[in-house]
Amino acid sequence: MLSRDNVERSGFRMPNSSKKNNLTNIMKSLIEKTEGNSIKFSEIVDALENRGFGPLLMAPALLIILPSGAIPGLPAVCSFIILMVSLQILIGNNRPWIPNKIG
Repeated sequence: MLSRDNVERSGFRMPNSSKKNNLTNIMKSLIEKTEGNSIKFSEIVDALENRGFGPLLMAPALLIILPSGAIPGLPAVCSFIILMVSLQILIGNNRPWIPNKIG
């Protein structure tokens, strides 16, 4: 049976759920720091830093999997977004880059 002690003895460190840099806490702090009712997409990506790749891959993938994936052309657009984000990871970018028009 796996337990935290057994896993930590093996040299693998399990993430601590109370860390201040988890996605939920980052988003809450971003909301507190912003003024007004709107947040730019580029501000979200900048706040996530190197953790921004996951949400940028997950959102289009969910759009394809959900019933909205039956909309003509949507799977192609989402696949292109996934491809571009994946290429950034392969190139070795530390944080996601997004075009200024989207940001």
